[in-house]
Amino acid sequence: MAKVSSDAKDVALEALANLIRLMGAELTAGRHRDDLDIFETALRRKLQGFAPAGRSPSSAEVGRALASKYVDEALTIIRAQVAATRMSASAPVASPRADILPASDSVH
Repeated sequence: MAKVSSDAKDVALEALANLIRLMGAELTAGRHRDDLDIFETALRRKLQGFAPAGRSPSSAEVGRALASKYVDEALTIIRAQVAATRMSASAPVASPRADILPASDSVH
């Protein structure tokens, strides 16, 4: 990875901290909690609109790009978790007592 200025890294950290705050609010009360595509669109819009005070435009741009890279990685993980959750939710659930009851052919 190319050397990134400390200003750009600071912007990336500020942007990610801001997104974490927004995600926390979204996950607890937001309308996007059931639709990852809508959530991702909103997340990217907020990231691209992030304008840190007192930073140069070039540092802000590089910082947002760095933050975006980390967001991409996080969204990949989230998508995998959603897929795994949906798969486990659609799997048949055994009776909670099935493992402690004798098989029906052995009961007299």
